[in-house]
Amino acid sequence: MENKKLVESIYIIRGTLSEAEYHEVLTDIKEKLLQFKIEKIEELGVKNLAYEVKNNKTGYYVDIEFLANDEDIKNLELYCRKNENILKWIFVRKD
Repeated sequence: MENKKLVESIYIIRGTLSEAEYHEVLTDIKEKLLQFKIEKIEELGVKNLAYEVKNNKTGYYVDIEFLANDEDIKNLELYCRKNENILKWIFVRKD
């Protein structure tokens, strides 16, 4: 269970949020990742989406690298599904 690997995740947060609301969502994501060793957090800013997602044409992009195992990733995916302010996410294991 301790077999942690480096994971890169990209989150797209609802672009219609104010700066304060965006930072609140980002803080919540960071709190979920506190149990992991975070290697990098890069805020890429607001970008236009290639296609409309849940009536949104823009989104805040955030790139985070951290150490996690498969069970951790499943729990994070469940969290992302429940959070209505996270439009899209992806987790990629970096080997």
